[in-house]
Amino acid sequence: MPANIKTINDLQLYMNGVLERASHHANGVKIVFYALVGFVMHKAESDSIIVRTESGDMKNVVKARINDKPYFFGFVHDDSPGGGFIEIRENNSRGDVLVSKIDNDTSLQDLENIFSNL
Repeated sequence: MPANIKTINDLQLYMNGVLERASHHANGVKIVFYALVGFVMHKAESDSIIVRTESGDMKNVVKARINDKPYFFGFVHDDSPGGGFIEIRENNSRGDVLVSKIDNDTSLQDLENIFSNL
């Protein structure tokens, strides 16, 4: 069952889980994750941030509505030294890929450009 991010506590719980998992196998997104969360929080419509859960635990998948359109943010595991990257898709996990790779090499300017086009 998905969980809505409605409070700072919800957000902190989600972020702590993602950062803990990133420390083990996804260091390549650990730093950019902070900025990405900030952009999502700034741009998302009220009560539209939904996190996928499994057995009550929040996972690395978020759906948010920005400018009246749903976007899917998900972590993709790979064999790179960083362990993977984040991608943005339209609508859901099977939607068209809009941004194919966000990782620690993604600049704040790049993120601003990405979000200004959503």
